[in-house]
Amino acid sequence: RSAGAIPAMGSVGSGNTVSDFEPEEVHRKVSVSTAVAQCSWKGVTLNLLKADPTEATILGVNRDDSTIEESISAFVTAWNAFATKTDTLGEYNPVTGNGGPLNGNALMRGIESRLRTEVSAGQGPDGNLLGGEFGLSFDSNGQLSLDTARLAEALTDRRADVAAWWSGDAGMAVKLTDALDSMLDDGASLKSREDALEAVLTRIDESNDKLDLRMERAQSRYLQQFTALDIALAQLQSTSSFLSSQLASLTISTS
Repeated sequence: RSAGAIPAMGSVGSGNTVSDFEPEEVHRKVSVSTAVAQCSWKGVTLNLLKADPTEATILGVNRDDSTIEESISAFVTAWNAFATKTDTLGEYNPVTGNGGPLNGNALMRGIESRLRTEVSAGQGPDGNLLGGEFGLSFDSNGQLSLDTARLAEALTDRRADVAAWWSGDAGMAVKLTDALDSMLDDGASLKSREDALEAVLTRIDESNDKLDLRMERAQSRYLQQFTALDIALAQLQSTSSFLSSQLASLTISTS
């Protein structure tokens, strides 16, 4: 009633409560089954399962910042995994002369540079909100760190600015999503490079199939030749044995 959901409090005995509306409950004037009564108050929906008219229940509604903190922390973890992977793929060891598979690859470095620019740039409608104001910062290795105490302070004192910086229409999450879409969509640089590499792999597979076919034909041909040579050798050996036997008989007869 205080929330304005009903004009007056009803009772089971009178059969005019919000939750005890089944005919059996109205007839017997007692609750038969569990029901849920809902009401909204200042944007908060309450599901009421039971109540004791003789006792007052006090509800407190507090702001929960954990979702925002967890979201930003998850982004920091994902970014650092991405930065570590790109470093591994593009690394070069001057001592051994060995490099990663994407060492010197301009496309990969371009992607990393663009994403880092988006993270470092000013966000919000006026582009004046920087991650450093809310605890986000890069180290010399390109890894992100989050000062959770500074973020918590900002959520208390500048919550609207944090929301605009992180998830607003001109916030970092939106800009990063747009940047990634522009790289991954059909016809984009990364997708075009992926398609080109897949085409190369397809041609290599086709070449390997043709080479396998030629090898099989060569093997069959050489096997036939070997078999023919083996038969000829056996015939020559048989002829040799026959001639040797005849020569031996001739020598005995002469003596």
